[in-house]
Amino acid sequence: MRADLALPPDWTRESDEVFYAANDRIRVGAAELDLLKRLALAAPRRRSRLCTHRSTSDRLHEMLIVNTQDVYVRAHRHHDKAESFMVLEGLVDVVFFDEGGTAADVVRMGPLASGRASYCRMNSAQYHTLVFRTPFVVLHETTGGPWVREQTEAAPWAPCDRVSDVREYQRSLVDLIDRWPAR
Repeated sequence: MRADLALPPDWTRESDEVFYAANDRIRVGAAELDLLKRLALAAPRRRSRLCTHRSTSDRLHEMLIVNTQDVYVRAHRHHDKAESFMVLEGLVDVVFFDEGGTAADVVRMGPLASGRASYCRMNSAQYHTLVFRTPFVVLHETTGGPWVREQTEAAPWAPCDRVSDVREYQRSLVDLIDRWPAR
């Protein structure tokens, strides 16, 4: 591992993009967010996540997530759990879809001083994706645990992240968002 990507002593590595903070009291400031950005740039999928809960079996999951602008998140929904985002840095648009894949709403998000919504919560299973508009987006995400892969359903009409038409699909989402009425 490169020296500039050395983890703090109280972090553990789950994968190239997922890390856990192990202390009872977890502090995150500019230095830790900068490290998460560098880790995102080094990760194959250009994202990183610091989990502040202890394990996937915890009842509450809180994460600090860094996505680079070129990250694609396949539209999906979570069954039997709520999910919320708070934007700490950068600009992101959350697009909500109906069952057939037609856009139903767009929430333009940014930090509090941006004039955009800084917080968004979904209380029910709604298809959604995120479109990252700045080089980095830092989110605080909260959801219920335990994490069970089968509770996340990928939208059947959205391309998976391993197909060649993802970039074209992302461009179509940006075009849609840019035409969406401001609220």
